Amino acid sequence: MHHLGIAILPDWNAADGLRSGELEHLLPDYAIAPLPLHAVYPETHWMSLRARSFLDLLVERAEHFAGGPSDTQAASAGG
Repeated sequence: MHHLGIAILPDWNAADGLRSGELEHLLPDYAIAPLPLHAVYPETHWMSLRARSFLDLLVERAEHFAGGPSDTQAASAGG
């Protein structure tokens, strides 16, 4: 079995496969538009440390996933 196929993957998801040679970049000049990243959570006066830490991580790494500047205004509210 040759395990052949074509997929559009974000760079962060394909990086290991590209480095190892398991994946090949077929169209290096082609890029899809970045997709928005949303975190939906109930508006409360108190947020658990676990939820706050995860939200902070998303804000910190938003540029990595979206490929552009992050909009941290909404995510920073409710801290």
